[in-house]
Amino acid sequence: MTKSLPPGVALRLYPSFAEVRLRVESAEPRLTFTFPPEAWRRVIPQSLALVGLSPASMTLTPQQTGLSLLEGRKVWWRSPEGRQEVTLIRAEDLLVQDQEGAYFNVQKQHLLFPEPPPLSQSDAMTATFELHEPGQGLISYLTQSLSWKALYTLEVNATGNAELTAYAELENASDQPLVPDEVKLLAGQVELSGGRRRMDFSRGILGMVGTAQLARSLPELEEAGEVAGLYSFGLKHPPVLPARSTVTVPFQPVSLQSFQAAVTLLNTFGTYAQHKGVGLREYTLTAGQPLLGAQVMVREQGYTVGQSSWQETAAGESVTFTLGRDPDVTYTRTATFLDEPEADPAIKKRKATYRVTYSFRNAKSRSVQLRLHERISEAPLALEGEVTWSDGELIFEQVLQPGEIRDMTYQVTIPVEG
Repeated sequence: MTKSLPPGVALRLYPSFAEVRLRVESAEPRLTFTFPPEAWRRVIPQSLALVGLSPASMTLTPQQTGLSLLEGRKVWWRSPEGRQEVTLIRAEDLLVQDQEGAYFNVQKQHLLFPEPPPLSQSDAMTATFELHEPGQGLISYLTQSLSWKALYTLEVNATGNAELTAYAELENASDQPLVPDEVKLLAGQVELSGGRRRMDFSRGILGMVGTAQLARSLPELEEAGEVAGLYSFGLKHPPVLPARSTVTVPFQPVSLQSFQAAVTLLNTFGTYAQHKGVGLREYTLTAGQPLLGAQVMVREQGYTVGQSSWQETAAGESVTFTLGRDPDVTYTRTATFLDEPEADPAIKKRKATYRVTYSFRNAKSRSVQLRLHERISEAPLALEGEVTWSDGELIFEQVLQPGEIRDMTYQVTIPVEG
């Protein structure tokens, strides 16, 4: 005899699959567990295991379902001559036999049944565990019908202060509701070898969970930790997951150690005479907790201003992303060649000197933090002016006041070919 024990189902959700852990007990040295057809089609091969009991063996046996259960029984065939009683011989290709003993194939829409036929046309699967002794344990398996992902919302107020909120989006792609008693969320890269056919989230996963909508407390983060490079979060009072649904709950408190919104200008060093462009809206933040790889929605003063994404980031590491053009911050760049290239024995190349002038304009009614990043392929031999060089870039930062036009000039000597 097999039955589930409270608390019932525990879920460990990963970004593309889930581990289902069902508590069971057996008063005999044999334990059986049956997967409905839709559930078995989503189970990842070789993942079924019995935990906490010592099985001597496990046997998987297909169980007939669907029209196979009607094989050998009388049904009716709707023919051009009228309704005829026939016997369903084989459900796979709808082979029937009439009263005269003739065999032929029919189409399903031409069959009439004495009772509502089963929906599923695939087999259920029964797992039978031979045990060394009776007891309690867990049946564990991986399924592709449950998953989760993190989402973030960044709220920026009128004074430039920001608040970051993390949400967990839990997906139940099955056709049955789930009432988990325990949910753990795991984030990070997990590779599984093999796998089933193309993932199809149209049908169910579990047949053992009731459909009652229980009165439950609001979900809250119970714990956070790290396992083998994966971040782990426990949800206290996990939500009910309705069939074919996506449930979103807050799951991780995030404290921002620093935040800055700026307008960034990204250029590549060139010797062209003049170039014009506009800035990009840029956000840089540092959190006191690890940030998961996720999408982030940004709102400023209650308005949605864009959506971006970032990779997994350790606590205390900064994240920078941009959200498109800012037409109110513009620039004009002018480059002037100062002298003829001359040979430099120290580098075995010729060198040339250029003077570059930027004219920045802030058309906004508020001040903005301006950042210029100009990529340069060669390390400068000499550099003068208001820029610095770091990691292959010339960098300039300045606060532009409302309506300000600001000029900046630098002079650089670089190696040239020829």
